[in-house]
Amino acid sequence: MKNREHAVFLLTKDLNPLIIKGSQGVVVYVYSQHVFEVEFVNADGTNIHYEGQSTFKVNSEIMQFV
Repeated sequence: MKNREHAVFLLTKDLNPLIIKGSQGVVVYVYSQHVFEVEFVNADGTNIHYEGQSTFKVNSEIMQFV
């Protein structure tokens, strides 16, 4: 299920001060083969928000699909 919606991945670099290397996320939208809209959740299941955003556009260069 690599590179598809709902695929799970780990970050290989920090995205921002709250979402750091090793954070687990899920793909919510595929823009292209290498660019995805993703989200991250806290241990309690709530979305992680940073600067008013709960989803983030991420390049596959910093994603390791699991």
